[in-house]
Amino acid sequence: MNLADVVQKASEGNDKIRLQVIAGSSIRENQLLLSEFQSSSVQDPFIEVLESDDAEILYTSGTTGLPKGVVLDHHRVLHVALGTIIMFKMGPEDQLLHLAPLFHCAQLNLFLVPGTMLGCTQIVRQEFHPVQTLKDIDQYKISLFFGVPTMYNFLLQVPNREQYDLSSVKRCGYGAAPMPTALLRQAMEMFGTDQFFNMCGQTEGGPGGVYLLPEEHKTKFGASGRASFGTDARVVDDNGEEVKPGEVGEFIIRCESVMKGYYKKPEETAKVLKNGWLYTGDLASIDDDGFLTLVDRKKDMIISGGENVYSTEVEHVLYKHPDILEAAVIGVPHEVWGETVAAVIVPKPGKRMDEEELKQYCRHELAGYKIPRIYYQMDQLPRNASGKILKYQLRETYKSAAVK
Repeated sequence: MNLADVVQKASEGNDKIRLQVIAGSSIRENQLLLSEFQSSSVQDPFIEVLESDDAEILYTSGTTGLPKGVVLDHHRVLHVALGTIIMFKMGPEDQLLHLAPLFHCAQLNLFLVPGTMLGCTQIVRQEFHPVQTLKDIDQYKISLFFGVPTMYNFLLQVPNREQYDLSSVKRCGYGAAPMPTALLRQAMEMFGTDQFFNMCGQTEGGPGGVYLLPEEHKTKFGASGRASFGTDARVVDDNGEEVKPGEVGEFIIRCESVMKGYYKKPEETAKVLKNGWLYTGDLASIDDDGFLTLVDRKKDMIISGGENVYSTEVEHVLYKHPDILEAAVIGVPHEVWGETVAAVIVPKPGKRMDEEELKQYCRHELAGYKIPRIYYQMDQLPRNASGKILKYQLRETYKSAAVK
């Protein structure tokens, strides 16, 4: 994708930008191609870069509202990279395939930066295509694979995927959104390995957070994990007190990689950074062993008749249905209950949605108030460039469908 026009428009009226460098094939007036800008000089530029100098402004996913710029310095970026190298036992012999956009904090800071530090072989794709991904794994003998749940789901839909050799992949990472357990089991079977790492973090965390290691999948399958290297993690109530095991509260973290703040948004920064802790806005439970399980975003939780319904729990059940490709659960207005549970379904090719059958299916695993009462069908769910479902768009689309 060539963003020359976007860069030019974004720079209008900003007299502090003296040069626009485009890593693409075409440019606009007052821009330079990266190939023209690069120099063959090997002389020391005599520019001192401190760990405290700002390195990145990464924008949040915008799944619950407008994206915000997250400011990270070199110290924070290095901290995340070293933690990833330790966790994955990465080395220069690893072959990496980058599929998510490089403005995505996980793909950039968890994989591209460590891979560059170690001198790994790295294949960068501009877009994700399931068949091309399988070809790349086979051709380049990828050893460490990372994908968001949507990518794993679409790889599983490739009808002749058995013809590609995926045996080079020794470790798989997944994150950026909750991974339904049914999908995770299928992904493990597809890659022929149980060496899967669950990475649960936020752009604001650099993205530090909690990780579930492969051996922990055996006893804590479906959990998000424990605090990662150099990280403190807690689950707290509205008063900042830790909740009891099994109860739900807000997931907060404290570590070296937590952002300096939101770019030019001090009030927004003060809402999430409190006494050194990052309040993530994610709801989670914690067990007696200290393992956290994310249950929903605060803004995505549904309150129906005074009962809390966590969309992730309902989605995990729907993903087990053999005819469902994708599912998103939202709350829609209800005159009596305040909200009622609605499911937006993308059926697998050639399949159709039967509302009564789906209700009966959910009845086997969900309490009555959690079962979706309304079902909508779409060809595809709205997502951002990182593959996350934009639930606020779904709520806006269906908010007028109030049930009386």
